[in-house]
Amino acid sequence: MHAYYRYGHPYGAYRAPTTPDPSDVTQFKYSANQFMVPTLEMYHLLTQLSQSADLAKNIKEAASKSEHSKAVSLIQAAGVKSPFGLTYSPEGLILTFNPADQSACFSIRMSLCW
Repeated sequence: MHAYYRYGHPYGAYRAPTTPDPSDVTQFKYSANQFMVPTLEMYHLLTQLSQSADLAKNIKEAASKSEHSKAVSLIQAAGVKSPFGLTYSPEGLILTFNPADQSACFSIRMSLCW
């Protein structure tokens, strides 16, 4: 039977199996490795947002008009291929990345103010 560690997950509590053996770092390493893909995509997106006024404007306009699909498409066109959730408000946007493979255990939340 697995011990479970509960951590905050944007879509409710996610329970990831852990091992009681502190020397077993297989899952820990796998999660860290899987974490790198969306992290690199986030870096690329942030670079593009910081350098392209048009991209930033288009995403902000789509969000302000509640054109969710358009905002998602713009982010994907900027190179984000990992699964992500997108929410926005008059204050800014929140991108939440979760692993494509649910056996990897991580969540990344990026908040940007307009």
